[in-house]
Amino acid sequence: MKSKYKPFLAICLCFGLAGCDTYTAAPYGVSVGNDVILKHFAPANVTVRPFTEASDPSMLCRLVGPIHLPGNVTPQAYITKALFDELELAGLTSGSGPAVTLTGRIDKFSFDSMFEEGSWNLAITVVSSNGAKLSVSNKYDFAASFVGDAACHNVSDALEPAVQALIRKLVSDPGFAALLKTQAQAGPGNV
Repeated sequence: MKSKYKPFLAICLCFGLAGCDTYTAAPYGVSVGNDVILKHFAPANVTVRPFTEASDPSMLCRLVGPIHLPGNVTPQAYITKALFDELELAGLTSGSGPAVTLTGRIDKFSFDSMFEEGSWNLAITVVSSNGAKLSVSNKYDFAASFVGDAACHNVSDALEPAVQALIRKLVSDPGFAALLKTQAQAGPGNV
């Protein structure tokens, strides 16, 4: 092999060995703060159906590697399960009587890690089977890093608390109670 190709091969080998890292977010864990708020709405019989997504989010972090969700679930499945888990812990999924079904759309699911301060930008619209609808958004700030690998680890670590904060904003909104009313409770013109 001629010596003029050795530097080129050495560079290719370095990139090949470095590869892309994968950063996996933690499984969603319910928030004590959300549970305290949601207990005020008990008893209820709420079902959560899968959310949809307005657009396919880019999960690539700084060209270093992708952010994966636990179990390779989609952002829609992650948000749907998070909301269900919060409602279930608060006892809002096992009530008797007429059920209310919640579904919705993820309007924004993105992160920014390009500077020392990073953020998750999340927005959802929740729709109730009674016709009520509520949209909330939240920007969750976290420390990123100038170093790509560290920043991407921080992005994946910040997803769970970012979703907890989004759900807290949803359940704290005065319009949340209207989502839980059954058709009989809502009545015509009360939604």
